[in-house]
Amino acid sequence: GKRMTTRYPAIRVTDYELLRQREEALSLNERAWNLVYGCQPVSEICRGCFAHERLQRFHNNAGRASDPANRHQPVLLHDALNEPARWTTPQVVAVAPLADLFQPGVPTSFIGQVLKVIAAHPQHFFHITTRHHQRMREVLGRGRLPDNLSLGVAAEDAASYAERVPYLFDVGAVWRHVVLEPLLG
Repeated sequence: GKRMTTRYPAIRVTDYELLRQREEALSLNERAWNLVYGCQPVSEICRGCFAHERLQRFHNNAGRASDPANRHQPVLLHDALNEPARWTTPQVVAVAPLADLFQPGVPTSFIGQVLKVIAAHPQHFFHITTRHHQRMREVLGRGRLPDNLSLGVAAEDAASYAERVPYLFDVGAVWRHVVLEPLLG
């Protein structure tokens, strides 16, 4: 018999489109708890982050002009600390998905408030992911974290994975996770 082969065209999706699709998928599975907008870059991978565009939109919607010199400085939304108390059904929550809670510009006291809110709402399950692994360890120490919290690191290649993952075991988290995106190597 004659063998048929089907050729499929190469599908190319830009990195930006993949990030948009991930953000949409995140919003379907996890509730975003936007406590912080803005993020200080950690590596070259931060250049293409979709959150930078979102930060510009946040400033525009709030009627603020964003200063290019300070565009990576985090903006804390203290009022958002009350949101989990208003959720009527159990939620899986992405904490500060458009920023990094452990970046140097977020005060330790604010991180402490976030952890108190998480502990006070055991019906919800929270995910915090960071690329600021050293500060995460510095802020959290070995103290026990709430049981309804998964603490994770993000890595983009083998080197960042090898550097960041060990820090997860230096903190008292019951649940830990790793986010590998965008995976460059």
